[in-house]
Amino acid sequence: MLWPLIGGAPHNFPDERAAEVAWSPDRTRLVYHTWQAGDPTLSRTTTGNPRLILQNDPGLHNHYQVWSKDGRWIYFVRGDPPLVRWTYGAYRRKGKPEQLTHLNTDIAYPTPIDERTVLFVAQQSRAGPWLWAFDGKTRTTNRVSSGLEQYTALAAPRMPVVLWQVS
Repeated sequence: MLWPLIGGAPHNFPDERAAEVAWSPDRTRLVYHTWQAGDPTLSRTTTGNPRLILQNDPGLHNHYQVWSKDGRWIYFVRGDPPLVRWTYGAYRRKGKPEQLTHLNTDIAYPTPIDERTVLFVAQQSRAGPWLWAFDGKTRTTNRVSSGLEQYTALAAPRMPVVLWQVS
């Protein structure tokens, strides 16, 4: 939300329907989705008009949008919640969406940790969720955690990676 410094009521930013807003690494652009049918995903500069970059058919969702470290890609999770089929994808600026994983399960919190690696949380055979890594160079997905630990969320601000673990 934006809180005007010179008075006035706070309001949602960038608009009343925005959810999961993520800033680009250079802080000049943002990406978000709305709660309208098909979870339209929009990108905009801090002062410009929103531009629709992705929209599903009603019933499908786009969530967890996040920028790559270099700002050239927007990673997101697309899926059908009732059927628990989520895929992790990417949108390249001025390009088309691309599916990156084929796990066919709950996926959440794509988190770029360097130019090549994106960590995320996912289940496997309805167990977990565990920590996974997508390698952008080899285009492979591998489970990173191997014990009984479960990860419910993941974030990597400009500082070191932060993991939330539930034992």
